Amino acid sequence: MKNIGLFLLICVFLCSSFVSDEISKSKQIQVTYVNYAATQEYKTSDYFSNEKCQYEYLIADYRMHIDVDFEQEMITSSSTFYEKYANTDKVFSSFDQFEKRKAIDTLYNPNFTITPTEKSKVICGIQCENIILSNAENVYSVWYFKPERIKNDRIYTYIHTYFEDVPGVILEINLNGDLVKQAVSVES
Repeated sequence: MKNIGLFLLICVFLCSSFVSDEISKSKQIQVTYVNYAATQEYKTSDYFSNEKCQYEYLIADYRMHIDVDFEQEMITSSSTFYEKYANTDKVFSSFDQFEKRKAIDTLYNPNFTITPTEKSKVICGIQCENIILSNAENVYSVWYFKPERIKNDRIYTYIHTYFEDVPGVILEINLNGDLVKQAVSVES
């Protein structure tokens, strides 16, 4: 009986190492999250590659889709209200325009103190590292991994700007001790 338990433990370890290695070496990654808001849960999806990042939010009757194109240096945002309003609003912004807005708007500059930790854990079969981002109002505990083939330095620069200093793909976020975002699947 002990041999079966040990065998299963080894199989789980090898399987999670394979998944982690395969995802880490991929040229594109899609992460699906469950987000926990005060009144509801909702899903979001993020797509990462060296050429672009895409973010999609689906909340009840509302859909937002954001494309960040690193080659064209453009951000395209579209939002749609289903049922109530059958329209889609599109907003285009260059990286330069975004940087100017970011420089004067405190929403984009939370002035975090960044503290890497020695903690690690497995999320969706991927070994993750932990970093703490804190300011006078909030403490974020962020779990992330560093893909080998995707440039990590700009993943969150033009969206989720609170997390632009996180050196990898985020798989979990805790805000002031409460889970607010957690990956439920990671695909290559």
